[in-house]
Amino acid sequence: GVEIDFLKADASDVEEKIKPNTKLILCESPGSILYEIIDLPKLCKIAHSHNIPVAIDNTYSSGYFLNPLELGVDISVIAATKYLSGHSDVTMGVVVINEKEWKNFDKLPEALGFTTSPDDAYLVLRGMRTLDVRMKAHEKSADEIVEFLQTRKEIKTIFYPKLKTHPNHEIFMRDHKGANGMVTIEFAEGYSKEDTIKFVDELEYFSIGASWGGYESLATVTTPPRTATDWSKRGPFVRFHIG
Repeated sequence: GVEIDFLKADASDVEEKIKPNTKLILCESPGSILYEIIDLPKLCKIAHSHNIPVAIDNTYSSGYFLNPLELGVDISVIAATKYLSGHSDVTMGVVVINEKEWKNFDKLPEALGFTTSPDDAYLVLRGMRTLDVRMKAHEKSADEIVEFLQTRKEIKTIFYPKLKTHPNHEIFMRDHKGANGMVTIEFAEGYSKEDTIKFVDELEYFSIGASWGGYESLATVTTPPRTATDWSKRGPFVRFHIG
């Protein structure tokens, strides 16, 4: 079977979690709810010293704001369903692999039957042609909304990697060229989950949705789960995707 160990969200405990049989370190940075930031060059240095490859879910940046292979990552996985497509009309994934690890994947699609239809490939190609202007628009709109949210007393915490108050903000700004349209807020004490649901229901320009990466502005009530990180009871939270 396959054994799995969970790291802290910032992967700061990776060295102590490595075992003799560890074959892969899989991470996501930023995370997709609270946007936790991992020091990728540091993580890769530790992993490679044990001859362990590093894979990342790079959907947040979608290859536009971050090229993780330049930082030492071996395998970059992107949900093309989201920003690469950009129109919420495709289900597709992309794996970008360095030359060293490619030999382990070369025959995998053929063996497992992983194929993409020509029409889906065309739709993602079409979306990639406007990726530059769309990502800049997502970021600009998110910046403006975050600026407004900072004035609201109802909000306790804003999770947005470009904010100087965001954990590991310096690492994010060092490695990334920008931020996408994802923003999460934590309401102040005294607000219940029911209040949060009512807030989302009454939003005029945001639809309710758990996905992101398309042209739509979406909002969803969320309670970030924690498997390996100390996490006191917090919330309620709302995650926005600024379309």
